[in-house]
Amino acid sequence: MAKDRANFDALCTLLNGTDAELSGLVGDFDRESWANAMYPEGDPGSGRMDFPPELDADLVRVLADRGIARPYCHQADAIRAAMAGEHFVVVTPTASGKTLCYNVPVVDRIVKEPNARALYLFPTKALSQDQM
Repeated sequence: MAKDRANFDALCTLLNGTDAELSGLVGDFDRESWANAMYPEGDPGSGRMDFPPELDADLVRVLADRGIARPYCHQADAIRAAMAGEHFVVVTPTASGKTLCYNVPVVDRIVKEPNARALYLFPTKALSQDQM
């Protein structure tokens, strides 16, 4: 179990590092205003919702410790869809939190099923064009 905890902590550190790297790139991007405009039905003034209750409690705690107590509405919707095994597409501006949409369900599954694996496929050529 200690090895699983170490793997969990390492994944959470990676998740946190990704967000920190993005925040350094986006500068003054106003995530709150964008989320409020796109998701007015969310928590008034925040554009945020609760994590799905099925999400591992330790994972929710780790995310909260890293400043992500409640995901943006598009993140919560995507996490719910992934956990339900549904197909989904997240189309949002650069640095709007898409990484959390796919990493949280993967980390949750690995925590619950240590033998689980995930394969990430990215269209690198398309991504390089997007960054021009």
